[in-house]
Amino acid sequence: MEKVTEPMKEALKKSLDPKAIGKHPKHENLSSIKPAFVFERLNEVFGHGSWQTKVERVDGGMDGMVVVKVLFTIPEYGISHECFGGNDNGGLEGDFDLGDAYKGATTDAITKIASYLGIGLDVYKGETVSRSVVSLVGKEELLGWQEQLDGCETLEAVDNLFRANKPTKKQILELFKKRKNTLSQQQLEFNDTKAKEVKQPDDIVVARMRSQQLKKAY
Repeated sequence: MEKVTEPMKEALKKSLDPKAIGKHPKHENLSSIKPAFVFERLNEVFGHGSWQTKVERVDGGMDGMVVVKVLFTIPEYGISHECFGGNDNGGLEGDFDLGDAYKGATTDAITKIASYLGIGLDVYKGETVSRSVVSLVGKEELLGWQEQLDGCETLEAVDNLFRANKPTKKQILELFKKRKNTLSQQQLEFNDTKAKEVKQPDDIVVARMRSQQLKKAY
């Protein structure tokens, strides 16, 4: 029987392609892993045809939820894990397909077992999340950022706030952009006003000279 070597363990734990990580279908603040990338990692590390599954039906079909128990084995390496998986394929109110629900439940169990082997652990630990999840910001957080930005009276202050916090979420970056645009517009209007104020004395001088000329003419 072969042993799982340290290089194999590192290969299992290696971060998946960013494309493998998507938004959870039911919990928008969580990420999920696309099964195809998990199967690919298993094949890369252990070889095609090396891992086997035995699926046992536990419950399913009547209420739109299917539950199965999966026995996952890799005989060559003495690996054996059991896990339950579930899937409702959109539920009875949707376009329910019992076959797809069973496949989804099986896949659910396999991907969970794969996490026991180290695949996608960084995602389950919250260290790596999908870009769609990263972009989600709560209302209170947005209001907090808006309050801080409203307190920035100059472009330099906005830049300092950005450098101090280095935000990455899309909605927050949009707030920074909007505040900078507002301050830039205010600066332009201020400059225009100042320019007009500078010209005003000259206009007054010209008017006075014109008045004196008219008085002399009369």
